[in-house]
Parts: sequence; structure tokens; C-alpha cells
Amino acid sequence: MSDPDVVAKVSRGLGEAMVGINVEDAAPPGRARLVGMDEWILLGDVFDAAMERRGWDARALAASLGLALPTVEVLRDLRVSRSAARELCAALGIDVAEVARRNE
Repeated sequence: MSDPDVVAKVSRGLGEAMVGINVEDAAPPGRARLVGMDEWILLGDVFDAAMERRGWDARALAASLGLALPTVEVLRDLRVSRSAARELCAALGIDVAEVARRNE
């Protein structure tokens, strides 16, 4: 990253830059926010609901997801759409509405 020639070389052919999300449009930490017909759900809320419902600790949750514990800790702060959260909740045996109530 500190050598501009290397950055230019590896950046060739990447195409147009991706469109970003303005910070003002992002959901506030730990809160769901309506975006059209969808909501952003914090993965940490999904994880907490699953651990509470199943009586798991963080290691059991990580094992059930097939992930390393540090990976689960990093993912806690990620926000996903309600539809993506619904799929994860179904896999964990919980209802996405249960998670959404945590944000009210």
C-alpha cells in the first residue's frame, strides 16, 4: 500500500469503483432501521438471541456456525438485511421477529 507503483500495477483492469453507502444512511449501532421494505439487523443481536434460546456460549455458537470464535466476534458488528437475518435465524432455530424485538 505504500508503493504507488505496486498499487497501480495490481489495480489495473479492476473497472469502475463500487458505489458506497453514506454514513448517514447506515443503521445506528445496535439498531434496526427501515430501508424500503427491508431492515438492517445487527448479527450480534442474532447471535445473542440464538445463544439465549439454546443456552449456548460463544464457543458453542461458533461451532454451530462452523466458524472460529474470533470470526464470530468480528461478525457481531456486521449489519445484514432482514431477509439475510431470516435465513440465518432459521438455520439457528430462532425467529427473526425475536431478534427484531431486541431492537425496539
